[in-house]
Amino acid sequence: MRDFVDPPWDAPLDVALELRRIPESGRQKGMFLQALQAEAQRRGATLPSARERYVPFQGYPLREHAQLLVEAAQAFYADVPLRIGLRRLGRGAVSALLESTVGKVVWSSATDPHAALEAMTKAYQISMPGCAASIESRYARSAVVRVSGIPFFLDCHHVGCFEGAMRAMGLEGSVQLRLESFSSGELLCAW
Repeated sequence: MRDFVDPPWDAPLDVALELRRIPESGRQKGMFLQALQAEAQRRGATLPSARERYVPFQGYPLREHAQLLVEAAQAFYADVPLRIGLRRLGRGAVSALLESTVGKVVWSSATDPHAALEAMTKAYQISMPGCAASIESRYARSAVVRVSGIPFFLDCHHVGCFEGAMRAMGLEGSVQLRLESFSSGELLCAW
């Protein structure tokens, strides 16, 4: 596929700019913040911005989630560039999703790679109100996912989320990007 490129894994990441771009109204379901907090406790790490407790299906500020992702990536993966740490955290999103009943229902349709990617697009729309995600094109061993309204770490963390969906299907996949803006574009997911 033309015009798709590999994510910029070694490029510097302007965290302050990424956080400023997130609208005040942006929300994220607590299951993902809760998973970060639980993993930090398991590792004996501290996430300075974390609350004492997160409720799985309560909405929390998207900026708070993004800040926790940065803190977790720096604490858990200090030996790699921040973008790669955020990618690794993204790969765990399916596990966090499956901790909830709704996540189990959404993921129950994931019987093949295309269905797994479709389940991820549904999970995005449930867990992050205001975003849009859909399968644009399907091919024998790949699919193009269109995303918009994802105002943080699209070129690293969210790449990891879709890699995690393929891994959950037992596949080692790759994700390339064709970004239209910092918050929208297409992901070529291949396996």
